[in-house]
This record gives sequence, structure tokens and C-alpha cells, in this order.
Amino acid sequence: METIRSDLQAHPQAWPFKEPLNAQKAPDYYDVMRNPMNFFTMEHKLEKGQYADLDAFITDAQLVFDNAKVYNPEDTIYYKGAVKMERVLMDHVIRVREIS
Repeated sequence: METIRSDLQAHPQAWPFKEPLNAQKAPDYYDVMRNPMNFFTMEHKLEKGQYADLDAFITDAQLVFDNAKVYNPEDTIYYKGAVKMERVLMDHVIRVREIS
């Protein structure tokens, strides 16, 4: 899981998803998104052993991208970045599951 998280976070399209969203930049975000998620929070959860398995980790990663696609219009860099990052995540998941 750490390798997947690290690879996601290092990806050039990852910058909007690395840290919790600043409410000053999007004042209604936390009203709209009831379950915010970001790579910083995921890293913290990994460090604390809060992921029971790969599926729980994938659920949080997918939440990052789902939230971006719900909140942002399709023509934005945030939406498009989420779509690209989803593909990166799924590529990793496929490889991990093939090995297992």
C-alpha cells in the first residue's frame, strides 16, 4: 500500500490531492463533500495501521478522485486530474492483484 500511495503522490497530476483542501479557496467544499479525503490523510492512516487491507486503502484513494469529480466541472484540471489519477491507481491495483 505504501508503494502505491508513494507512486500516486509523486505523480505530476497529484498536486491537487496531496493535502486537505483549503476552505478559503473553496468555501463550500466541506458542505458539499461530507467525506473529504487526500493523500496526506491516507499517509497518516497508513502510518497508524488504520487500513485493514488493500481494499480499504483503495476505497480511500477512490474517494479522493470521486470527490474531485463530484465537486469540480468536467472541463477543469481537477476533474481531469482525478480521471488520470484513477487510471494510475487502477494500473497499480491490477498489478498487485496479478502478483497475489
